[in-house]
Amino acid sequence: MSRSEECSEPFCVIPLHMDKKDEGAILAHIAAGSREAFDLLYRRYERRVYGYLLSLVRMPAVAEELMCETMLEVWRGAARFRGDSRVSTWLLGIARYKALSALRARPPSSDSIGDEVPEIQTFEDGPLEQVHKGEQIELVQKALQTLSVEHREVLELAFYHELHYQEIAELVGCPVNTVKTRVFYAKQQLKRRLAQLGVKGEQDG
Repeated sequence: MSRSEECSEPFCVIPLHMDKKDEGAILAHIAAGSREAFDLLYRRYERRVYGYLLSLVRMPAVAEELMCETMLEVWRGAARFRGDSRVSTWLLGIARYKALSALRARPPSSDSIGDEVPEIQTFEDGPLEQVHKGEQIELVQKALQTLSVEHREVLELAFYHELHYQEIAELVGCPVNTVKTRVFYAKQQLKRRLAQLGVKGEQDG
């Protein structure tokens, strides 16, 4: 059973065609009880939200569960979306809160459970796709996991999820200049690590 089937049941699956510019309207439909709109939003963001959760908790089973909780929160709380941010930022904010709550609740003895590097292939192509070719994908993911949580998170939000610095700042709760600094150092660290692993690619810019 897919994540969509697990989380949206008993919601029926009927496509609702809307462009990304109409995502606010999709949430309005969800708030009004539209199962079709919920399914459309779910299919549109399933991979991105799951990938973001996995990068935070580093355990596929936990990320699956949190994905369901996040989308259930969207179904129940769509009316709370005020439109002062992008829908993607709002969704990732819910997911981040779920992930941090789960990490805080994790017993200290379980910290090592997520030490293995999960294979994250849930992102769509983005600005870093020039180094995501063939066998290099695994090396890039391995290099990302060597970064601190703070640096890895802002880098993934900026490049994989294509959020603006202001959006990232609001999401993680820190000043914009702090986000810029973290992204800068994260890119430098990632570039050095990739060079050590033999991966060549333009990462500056």
